[in-house]
Amino acid sequence: MQNRMLRVAEFARLAGVTVRTLQYYDRIGLLKPSATSEAGYRLYRARDLLRLQQIVTLKHLGFPLKEISTLLDSPGGDLQSSLRNQQRAIQTKISQLHKIADALEQAGDKLATVEADDLDPGLLIEIIRSITEAEKWRGVEDYYSPEQRSRLAEQRDALGPQALAQAQNDWSLLMAEFQSCRSAGLKVDDPGVRPLAERMHKLIEAFTQGDAGIHASLNNYYRDQAKRPAEEQPFDTELSSYMQKALQSWQQSTADSN
Repeated sequence: MQNRMLRVAEFARLAGVTVRTLQYYDRIGLLKPSATSEAGYRLYRARDLLRLQQIVTLKHLGFPLKEISTLLDSPGGDLQSSLRNQQRAIQTKISQLHKIADALEQAGDKLATVEADDLDPGLLIEIIRSITEAEKWRGVEDYYSPEQRSRLAEQRDALGPQALAQAQNDWSLLMAEFQSCRSAGLKVDDPGVRPLAERMHKLIEAFTQGDAGIHASLNNYYRDQAKRPAEEQPFDTELSSYMQKALQSWQQSTADSN
């Protein structure tokens, strides 16, 4: 294929996709053939196969076709960066699937020796939670543009697994402390809550790295979270609202003092 052009049926057969799919991608401008014959036939070459691979990969990861087009055709984008971004996204999905696969393997091993009614419900709960938690956080990703996702992925790579684990632990601890204050009936402007709000501000700044676009996307997510069904929310809506109000109160207090 390297040195010759293929008509759409040949290209579809080689790539394992349908002719209709290629025609649709051509129509919406996602994958245009390299050339068109005098008779009007679509003609594809090797570089079109690479473009198709990227489309299929990103589509499998849940990206809408419109976002795939934006990601692949973004100004300043290059093939190497695009492939690296795909690799990061796939590694994240692999980690999630490994966790689910391990739980499924344990459940399968148990079923070899016990009846279904005697199977440890903890194993099944772990499988269900692993999948539903992944689905919940997928909703968060929808609020970031492809460029923002790429920037966040680069940031995660730069931090490394140890720093990421520490950041996740910091957030978990902070949320637990906010929950304790809320359960105790403390108002969002209480002196005991303000230090928590300041820590929240610092964690958000560390996450956004001063990027106004990422910050806005994060705010949009928090704004819309209460509208989502409870099963699609990664954490308690009322706690999130309490934390947001505490942060706003702290920011207002800080602005007034300056």
